[in-house]
Amino acid sequence: MVTFPKRRLSAKLLKISMSVAVLVVLLFGLSVFVLEFQAGVREAQNRQVQNFHELVDGFTRDVKRRQGRVMLLVHNRLALNAAYQSLKLARKPEPFFGPGVLRFHLIYGEETLSGGSGPGDLPTAASESRQAVLKVVSLSETAETAGLLYAAHSMDSARPVSVHVLWDVSDLLPRKGWAGDDLFHGVTVSGEDGAALWKTSPWEPAPTESKDPLNMREFMWEGKSWVELSKEIPLFTDVTRLHAFYPRALLYSQAWRTSRRILFRTLVLLGIGLSLVVLLAIWLRQVLKPLDDITQGVKRISEGDRETVLDTGGEDEIAFLAETLNDMIHQLKVKEQSVEAHIRLLSEKNEELRQVTERLREADQLKDHFLAVLSHELRTPLTAILGYTELSLDGIYGPLSEKQREILSYVQNNGSKLLALMEDLLDIAKIRAGTIDVNVDEFRLEELVDDIRKFMENALRQKPDVKYVEDVQTDNMVMKTDRVKFEQILTNLLSNAVKFTERGSVKLSVRPADRDVQSPELQTREIPGRDFLQSAKGAGPGRIVFEVEDTGIGIAPQHLPKIFEAFTQLDSTIRRRYGGTGLGLTICKSLIEKLRGTIEVESELGMGCRFRVTLPTTFDPDSAHNKQEGGPA
Repeated sequence: MVTFPKRRLSAKLLKISMSVAVLVVLLFGLSVFVLEFQAGVREAQNRQVQNFHELVDGFTRDVKRRQGRVMLLVHNRLALNAAYQSLKLARKPEPFFGPGVLRFHLIYGEETLSGGSGPGDLPTAASESRQAVLKVVSLSETAETAGLLYAAHSMDSARPVSVHVLWDVSDLLPRKGWAGDDLFHGVTVSGEDGAALWKTSPWEPAPTESKDPLNMREFMWEGKSWVELSKEIPLFTDVTRLHAFYPRALLYSQAWRTSRRILFRTLVLLGIGLSLVVLLAIWLRQVLKPLDDITQGVKRISEGDRETVLDTGGEDEIAFLAETLNDMIHQLKVKEQSVEAHIRLLSEKNEELRQVTERLREADQLKDHFLAVLSHELRTPLTAILGYTELSLDGIYGPLSEKQREILSYVQNNGSKLLALMEDLLDIAKIRAGTIDVNVDEFRLEELVDDIRKFMENALRQKPDVKYVEDVQTDNMVMKTDRVKFEQILTNLLSNAVKFTERGSVKLSVRPADRDVQSPELQTREIPGRDFLQSAKGAGPGRIVFEVEDTGIGIAPQHLPKIFEAFTQLDSTIRRRYGGTGLGLTICKSLIEKLRGTIEVESELGMGCRFRVTLPTTFDPDSAHNKQEGGPA
């Protein structure tokens, strides 16, 4: 059993800690209050700016509405006729121009009409100009009254129209919501020179030099600090700004109303927190000691001391925790022993598997070597048998009866199949051993295609219902690669196509990789039972594509992933009907990869197959494209 020394927190240290905690609480509360007050000032300032934007937007919207009413009369003759007839009967102009009309002057062709509730005539600036005018004009020396003047014209040759309207500016501001102790104490509209055109208080705005749309400045007036907000309104013909001001003290009063509530809540919460700290300190003195003992014991256990036993004295939750930990330690020891036993068993099994794998690898190598030797040894007598059979059929050893010729033809046919089987076994053995070399030759592609054509003519002698078609889109292309393997790839694919096609066609297409499949320039010549199509177009460098397409039995989509596996045929009926070892496509794929190429297949059951082979025109032994150093496909 592990025992730990008892520790006590001295009363003096507790008093110092509590004093520091009280001081920290007070400083924290003061900091929170200052920060909240500053944030409240910024929030009040932002709120005033938002109120000013709403005031400007309302003012602008009202001006646009009145401007729209006048433009409707100028450009809509039906509306103008109705307004003219109504105004001519001395009716009020407000339904046509909006509320607050002081004066209006309407010229309709040779007729003029004036009216309004305000005294005097319209300002001369509107009557002299033939352009559209929108501006604020002062109507008194003290700028206590002003009007919004808008003049619009239509130069219709038949009957020109000119409309001048003067509204009271005070009607453009909202009736409520902008003035008050918590909002703005005054509003002013100034002109281009900064002079007030209209104002609601004796305060005079200063000229604004800032180019910003919204300007803010602080100033002293009547012994107080004030804040002015101004913004240019781009609707007017002349430079016109709207100003609003309020006392700086307004921001502080709003911030105080917000922050004092936060201060009170903060102090209450801090007082509660301080009380909880005191209670927590007292409780921790009773709880932390056994917890610390458990912590030290667990630390020793984590360092590898599985013999540690925790003290379980008492009947509280901590004692239950210590007892539970002791049980866990015991279970951990048992599991560690079990894991060690399993590790030893797994090590033994892994060693056995390694030995079995090594033996299987050796057996696989022996099998490949046996296939290579067997194929080589069988080829020699088989070649002799085929040679003498061919000589006998040619009549070298005398005339043959019809029965003898039939038997010798049967021997020659099956011997050729056996020789092809030996060749396939020898090739697959070389591929698996990685001993196939690439012998680069330079040759013309047309010569290879001619040899393939002769091969196909011989292969199709027994199938008159199958037609061979060529689509060659190259001209004098020279290739530098292994011609023997190249020809072996094509003959294997074409032999497969012939074997599985009973009627229809077997097609060989040759084209550069960067050319479309269909060529618009084809020359056709026919040989009985076959079609040969060759293109007159030239070919470029790079890679070349060969496609072998047939109309045979096809392959089901679920079988396509398995066709390149060695000794694979899709079902037993195919082997019985068509024969073969299932090595042809495996050898093709391996040779194509050896020549740094790719092979793809498309097929549908009953619709035939299309094999697409892409190869470089010049073999590069250092190319990383599909590079594989032998091995089965």
